[in-house]
Amino acid sequence: LLIYFRPNQCFYDTDDADYLRYSPETIWFFMKRSRKILVGSRELQTNLSKRYPNVFLVTCPIPNLEIFKRKKNKILTVGWIGDFTKGHKKSLMEIFFPALKALPFTIKLVMLGVTRKEEHSFILDYFTGYENIILEVPESVNWMDEHGLQQLISDFDVGIATLQNDEFNRSKSAFKLKQYLNNGVPVLSTDLPENNYFVESGVNGFLCNTPDEFRTKLIEINLMNDEEYNRLSKNARECFTKFDVRNYCAELIRHFEES
Repeated sequence: LLIYFRPNQCFYDTDDADYLRYSPETIWFFMKRSRKILVGSRELQTNLSKRYPNVFLVTCPIPNLEIFKRKKNKILTVGWIGDFTKGHKKSLMEIFFPALKALPFTIKLVMLGVTRKEEHSFILDYFTGYENIILEVPESVNWMDEHGLQQLISDFDVGIATLQNDEFNRSKSAFKLKQYLNNGVPVLSTDLPENNYFVESGVNGFLCNTPDEFRTKLIEINLMNDEEYNRLSKNARECFTKFDVRNYCAELIRHFEES
């Protein structure tokens, strides 16, 4: 009803290319009739602009709770957060997990989001025999406790963000990566949109494309002294202005005022 009677006051907002995974007729219906389409990534903006003239980029925000990394752990703590299914699982297994084999030092690997019983068992079985890995896989995560979640992330020394190189994953809004940076955690990320907009390789993390590159950068970060690591962490933290909630709200208000 709103779309029919108040189209100029309707916005369509999306952070994912759901039109690739589901029948797009309903999505096209709402996009066609909305005043503006707000998207969370440059890839979405590029692809949808071919179809509609009113597409605008408004990157999704992360709440700034002033929780950030204090110092590197004695044992390098490598963290990942997300839903361990489908593309995420595949990208981790293809380009990140192989990087952990035969590392010349011990790491602590924390996987937040492996909550299904079968996937939890899979992870435990996969890393059986990896004597250099201390594995931590919580069976449940309270996703509604933002403060507690950011506290967990801030204990990471490195955050891992991997994506497959296809249109659906290139269209993602780099939310996982923003979570790490927001808490001052340097990132190791695949060199793909939208991730490579936020990661400046060598400044607040590193862009990697192969298991060897991920392994090399893990070794490099592990060998950093406190001053070198703290510089990387500080640069990561300073990125939060790019996805701050206040900036996001101001941008939304601007679009509404222009409508």
